[in-house]
Amino acid sequence: MSDDSFAYCERLLNEGLVAITPGADFGSYRANAHVRVAYTTGVERLAEAVERIARLTR
Repeated sequence: MSDDSFAYCERLLNEGLVAITPGADFGSYRANAHVRVAYTTGVERLAEAVERIARLTR
């Protein structure tokens, strides 16, 4: 992952159809190098999201 969490989140949304939140929305310490992930859905859907993220970051 790059140090631009906004670009990373945008790429995951546009190319992987996975929504995550840039770390800058949650604080200032190295915030641009972090993201937040909500896992408030079923295990099957989470597994699909993880696979999509893995495909885009290999």
